[in-house]
Amino acid sequence: MQMDQDILTHGLQAMLHSVTEVQNTCLLWPGLDSPSRLDHVPAPTVYKREAHPYCQIAYAKTGNCIMVLDDSAYPMREGDICIVPPGRDHYEAPATSRHAYTLIWFRLYPTQIVAHETVYSADEHQLFKTGRNAAWLKIEGNIKILLDSLYDEIATRKPLASLVTRSCFVALLALLVRDSVKYEHNYTDLERHPNAVVRAMAAYVKQYYADPRLAVGHIAAELAFNPKYFIEYIHKQTGITPYNYVLQFRLNKAKEFLSDTDWTIARISEEVGFTSPYYFSVAFKRSTGMSPKDYRLAMQAERR
Repeated sequence: MQMDQDILTHGLQAMLHSVTEVQNTCLLWPGLDSPSRLDHVPAPTVYKREAHPYCQIAYAKTGNCIMVLDDSAYPMREGDICIVPPGRDHYEAPATSRHAYTLIWFRLYPTQIVAHETVYSADEHQLFKTGRNAAWLKIEGNIKILLDSLYDEIATRKPLASLVTRSCFVALLALLVRDSVKYEHNYTDLERHPNAVVRAMAAYVKQYYADPRLAVGHIAAELAFNPKYFIEYIHKQTGITPYNYVLQFRLNKAKEFLSDTDWTIARISEEVGFTSPYYFSVAFKRSTGMSPKDYRLAMQAERR
């Protein structure tokens, strides 16, 4: 699976633009006392009712639909946004069977954000899930503080909760946009980096990442650099070290194999250049917060 960031990064940017620049953008969450709330709650005909242990955010990319939160239904127009805190029942439904729509869903896990689209086809009267992308962003620091504040405002409904919730969400979204763009630059675009040495390093890693003997010293020698200077040079150009780039490249490949194949963990660790399944599992969990097995199960559940 190619790690194309278009849905994730551009989706976050579109949400930020919508909530800050577009008048009348509606921000929804469970328990919202809104005059737009519908009297009739549609049945879950195209997607089942679910509740998850993580936060989700839905952005109406095109068309209109209905979002059901707990037992309340709200219309979502193009550009509207819905926050679904952990543990809250929800599902999407078409506004009418004759009108297509597209939502971008963002799942906020402890160490990553996963984005995918749900597309309702009016011709086939079916919902399709497409275009999964991920960025490995840790929910910590100010992002975690804002997310916790968001949950608290939604749950407690204090005075001025709507204003505080919207303010927290805008700040949270701005941080997510900034960090996802940083991720995209650091780990996705090095093959298109303006610096020729960086591009050469990225190409070399792409060719030899499966070789467990690959080391920073080998890359430096191939590019005619002193190893110490090479590390400093790459870090100055990209903000990351060559070692971290190699490690993240291997882990990203492992995520693709875990998601798209039924290979054993041992085989995947070998395919991406780790010397042992144990070391691979330790590195994977340290980076993602999940074991390779748990990651595979999460990706399988997401496709259902």
